[in-house]
Amino acid sequence: MIRQSRALFLIGWISVLGFWSSSVVAQPSSDPEEYRALLLNQSIRPSVKQIENLLAIGVVTPLRNRTDLPKYEHKPRHDLQYNYPIWFATLIAGAPKMIAEFENSFPGATWAFIGRDMGIIADLFEAFYRSSGQTDRVVRINMSTGTLKGLTPELAFEYLTQHGYEENSKTPFILVDSVSRGGGRQGRTLIAAAYSRDPKTAYQKLSKLNYIGLRVVTTEIPDSPLKLSKDILRVESYLYKNELIEDFFTRHRILTFGDNQVREDFISCNEAGYEHWIGAWHGSYGPLSRTQDGILVPQRGPDSAYSKSIREAVLDYQLNVIQAVQKPKFLNKVEQEAKILDYHFSQVSLVQQDEPPVTRINALIQRVGIDSAAHVSIAMKSFRELKTIQEYEDLIKPAKNSQNAAYKKAKRAFKRNVLGIYPFWHFKHWAKNGSRPSSTQSRGNGQ
Repeated sequence: MIRQSRALFLIGWISVLGFWSSSVVAQPSSDPEEYRALLLNQSIRPSVKQIENLLAIGVVTPLRNRTDLPKYEHKPRHDLQYNYPIWFATLIAGAPKMIAEFENSFPGATWAFIGRDMGIIADLFEAFYRSSGQTDRVVRINMSTGTLKGLTPELAFEYLTQHGYEENSKTPFILVDSVSRGGGRQGRTLIAAAYSRDPKTAYQKLSKLNYIGLRVVTTEIPDSPLKLSKDILRVESYLYKNELIEDFFTRHRILTFGDNQVREDFISCNEAGYEHWIGAWHGSYGPLSRTQDGILVPQRGPDSAYSKSIREAVLDYQLNVIQAVQKPKFLNKVEQEAKILDYHFSQVSLVQQDEPPVTRINALIQRVGIDSAAHVSIAMKSFRELKTIQEYEDLIKPAKNSQNAAYKKAKRAFKRNVLGIYPFWHFKHWAKNGSRPSSTQSRGNGQ
């Protein structure tokens, strides 16, 4: 499922990669050690696709507590720094709930992760969605505090659209970042740049462009639980519509995900990507500049003197996380969390609802297989009433082994009804009687 409207965005990032890399981006190799060495020499963090390539040819190194790497002795709980087994277990345990709540609040959204601290969580989300064939659900907006220097609203909005945001798109574009003492400045800047373009219509953007803040120990903003997002957005929409908002930077209400209770031990899923716990591939981002092609890219600060050792540890972390989330049992955990929220999480629910019907059907066929459909069970309920794969599977289960002679005709009826060629009354009659209604039986033009 490729969104053609992002062609310019993809072309732009090819230029970005060329601008950042002092060496050629690593190409797949049949030798895992050679490919690993090429990845470690990249100046940019390995992509999920590159990690998948390495997983296909190599062996995953077990994670360990890297006591050999330098600690920030002045920070609390510095004993947790580079303790990858703890952060891996915490992340994998908490991520299913995060994905389920995100998807429930903004179904089918593009998740736009901000900055280095979101690197591993962005990897997790992207790898998870890629495992179900969705390659365009995650984007990364490279920003740090230094990127805000000289960043005008016009440049901020351009940078946002460069990453795929479209004002008239039906697909939600949701910013995600951990929110610490700074209050989510980078995300607020982008939100304010988009909303302030036309303050009178900002209320219409709330469900299509918003901001999820991951709560951490140092979060100081008021709690606005993501699980209550529908009610919160309803109230915000009313206020935006009836007030003249002059300062969206401070006024916008960030939706929050995470435990409302402060965890003094710092160990939570939301903290599992912080650079000061797990290390970073390169230095922080600075102000934006333009490439020769006119693409906005952030400058970068100097890398750590220990960057090579840290990169090795970060790469192993990526390998373990991406491998874990692409296993069926991780999807099962996401589905369990979705049931707690009273909805079904499945491959069909992940497909964009503004896509053509045939796209949704292909997702259905890929997971279940059209040949397992049974004539009577399928016929008695329109596909448009089925919200998820699970409902479909429950519907056909009693009659999966049926060998009724009308099976083939019912299957054709099912396909045509899904595609909207025939109305439900025709479909129901066809499955019941094994033949198409005559013209005298038809209701008008079948509308």
